[in-house]
Amino acid sequence: MDEKKNLLIKLGSILPGQPGLEDLLMLSSHRSGFKRENAVRRLGMLGNPVAIPYLIERANDWVPQVRAAARDALSKLLKPSVAAPEVRASSKFRHRRK
Repeated sequence: MDEKKNLLIKLGSILPGQPGLEDLLMLSSHRSGFKRENAVRRLGMLGNPVAIPYLIERANDWVPQVRAAARDALSKLLKPSVAAPEVRASSKFRHRRK
């Protein structure tokens, strides 16, 4: 969790801020799957690369709708010609059943 905050601080000093970004980042980890899904979709619409670590975490969420929203958001934020096929094929993003 500290790594995410450090990354957010570093990127925040470089990139211009967006209203509500921090709230959405926090909501992406909310205990309610509906709120997580909504936050992830909105993060994808904002298009701010600060959200990438949070979206990667949500791409392995236990709720299928949240996983799908995170993958969609990541495909918008990452360069489609290079990163998107790699993200879709990555074993890190496949949901593992316990």
